[in-house]
Amino acid sequence: MLGLTKVALLLAFLASLALGQRSMRPWSQSDRSRRAAPNTFTDLQSAGVTEWTSWFNIDHPGGNGDYERLEAIRFYYRERVCPRPMAMEARTTDWVAAADTGEVVHSSLDKGFWCINKEQPNGRACSNYHVRFQCPSAQSYWTEWSDWGACSTTVCDDVGIKVRHRKCVNSQPLPLLLVPACQGHHSERRECSTPPCTAKWRPWGRWGTCSVTCGGGRRSRRRTCARTSAKVQCTGRPVEVQKCGKAPCPSKCQLACPEGRPSEDCSLCVCEGHILHGEVLSVTGVPVAGAWVALANQPKVVLARTDAKGQFRVTGVCSSSSTLISISKDRFAPVTVSGTSNTTGISWVHAVLRSAEKPYMIKHPEDKVRYEGGRALLCCKATGSPAPDKYYWYHNGTLLDKKMYKYEEELVLRDLKPEQSGQYYCKTSSPAGSIKSSPSVLTVIARGTPACNSTPEAHLIRLPMDCVQPGTNSKYYNAGRCLHNKCAGSLDFDMSCRDGAGFCCGVQQMETRTIDCGSYSLPIRAVTQCSCQKCVSQLCWSAVEWSLPTITSPCGSDTYTSVKRELAPPATKEVLPCILPLIPKG
Repeated sequence: MLGLTKVALLLAFLASLALGQRSMRPWSQSDRSRRAAPNTFTDLQSAGVTEWTSWFNIDHPGGNGDYERLEAIRFYYRERVCPRPMAMEARTTDWVAAADTGEVVHSSLDKGFWCINKEQPNGRACSNYHVRFQCPSAQSYWTEWSDWGACSTTVCDDVGIKVRHRKCVNSQPLPLLLVPACQGHHSERRECSTPPCTAKWRPWGRWGTCSVTCGGGRRSRRRTCARTSAKVQCTGRPVEVQKCGKAPCPSKCQLACPEGRPSEDCSLCVCEGHILHGEVLSVTGVPVAGAWVALANQPKVVLARTDAKGQFRVTGVCSSSSTLISISKDRFAPVTVSGTSNTTGISWVHAVLRSAEKPYMIKHPEDKVRYEGGRALLCCKATGSPAPDKYYWYHNGTLLDKKMYKYEEELVLRDLKPEQSGQYYCKTSSPAGSIKSSPSVLTVIARGTPACNSTPEAHLIRLPMDCVQPGTNSKYYNAGRCLHNKCAGSLDFDMSCRDGAGFCCGVQQMETRTIDCGSYSLPIRAVTQCSCQKCVSQLCWSAVEWSLPTITSPCGSDTYTSVKRELAPPATKEVLPCILPLIPKG
């Protein structure tokens, strides 16, 4: 009976609360700006017993307006406001509902209530508001979503599902029938995918030991493939092999020594107890002190040095004719000599050192003209004491690769290209110094390009002083000439240091012309066409000085004019127009 009484009282209490809620004017959760109006907001997640909080007023309308922010209220009053209010009511301090003030206000169950002065009509200011919130007595709400779980599949390049969860919690314990349940699902699913399948080599391991210690062997190293699926493979080989142990294996010495025994490295014969005496003099018979004495096949291993008397002494060197001794000294040309011996185990060496002479050129490379695709040979040679033994060739100042061109004193150029035109010179050296040849010019004429311009260039010659050409006051006449430059002709043999016959642009055709000088006619030979031909020194009369005396014939009736002609010097190698003997006019 007592239990029924308690239930009846609880139902009456809930009914009274419901009637009380109908008389209130709550605010909705909308963030829109509007004039205050009664709105009823009911949280769909909560139902049942609710209660109102006390009134809160944390701001005043001065400044920009009145701001009753839910975040600030919770900061000052902590737990007096529930986490999820169901409704909100706002009134002025004069107890006027916000809907009756005629002011523009804003409200939100998440943010609170606010009124902005500049939004009010007629320049009025916001009233001072206080607010309260309606909270459920028994609050049921969802917690925050958890992080997404792992994908249901672990296979690469596949599709699966991942899940996240949340819980429905109550802030106050109530009987099970009075606790409102949270609306919605407690879990959420989403499709997920795994990365594409990959295969990648791990770093190489260390090299293994060589299969042999000499004579040539092999060693290997390995690497493994890190892959996410058996469907994919790494590209390449898992094993790498390298040659090793290249040093030759020691073998039995095959050196046959007429006397003595082979040395440990089998490079020469060693005669125990044998003594080599030597004397080194200059060409004038003066002893040379400080000269280096070594075996010819091991010039860098110095066995002894000469003393102030130019003498030296070496032990253990055999006296056979195959044993050669190298003697050298700065500013002297090195020499190689063999010793003479007797049966007493003593041999003698006598050497004469000549002063070193810097190398000098005795053959310089010569100019060449070739067609594209042809070939050319450039030569140089130097001598000195000692004789130069290293040659280097340069093209336009750049050293040519010796391995590519395989040159020494001679440079061979094949399949010529126009870009190979330019200056070439050689440089050689010896222990006494180095020398450079004079440059030679190689001209490569491209295919389709004429070797020589057939049109002669303008060349003015001076006429006799009394030769006046009708219609002009010029004392000169254009007789033409050919540029005396080298061209590519047809050679009998193109791979010689010096071409047998050079080719130059020269006169191919001339014509005779007559110049009207008024009182007489002046015949002249003019150049009309040029071509490539063998270079020759053509001599012709050139108009250098003119003298025009009047000569009277024995009969006294005719007069003639004569011309003084001078022969062009051969050194000019220039083809000059020929002026024929003068012809009397009339």
